[in-house]
Amino acid sequence: RAYTDAHTGLPNKGACEVLLKNKETVEKHTACIMFDLNNLKIINDTKGHSKGDQLILNFARFLRNIIPKEAFVGRYGGDEFVVYVNYKQEDNIKDIVNRIFNNVSCIYEGYQISISMGISLLSDGNPHYYDMYRNADKALYEAKRSGRGQYRFYGECSEESKDAG
Repeated sequence: RAYTDAHTGLPNKGACEVLLKNKETVEKHTACIMFDLNNLKIINDTKGHSKGDQLILNFARFLRNIIPKEAFVGRYGGDEFVVYVNYKQEDNIKDIVNRIFNNVSCIYEGYQISISMGISLLSDGNPHYYDMYRNADKALYEAKRSGRGQYRFYGECSEESKDAG
């Protein structure tokens, strides 16, 4: 069974699922970050799927370059990506999130591209990766419902929304 996404070279959904089921891989300070590319459908529909594929590849490279190299970065499917990263303090995760949002904004083939992001921390009461994934996914969709181009931390969904520009 292959665990590598052929297009991006990142671990694929199968690899993500194996990680999600392994309770031994969780460390005390772990964060799950879910990403979704906004407006990919517009590019696919107007410029063609090859341009959309190039955007996905560029984003995968961007994540791999900006996320600490010891972190897990995977393509969960389509335009969704997942990161598991260990941290020393919560501020480290906020620094990573801000670094991503400060650098991801770009114009691609005449369209503004942004991301939506959901973040869940082990300290949110998650006993293993799967719960962190589910909670990060909930936070991601809350961010998208709030207007896209934003991020949400699980547990802050009703209190705070961050604008990603």
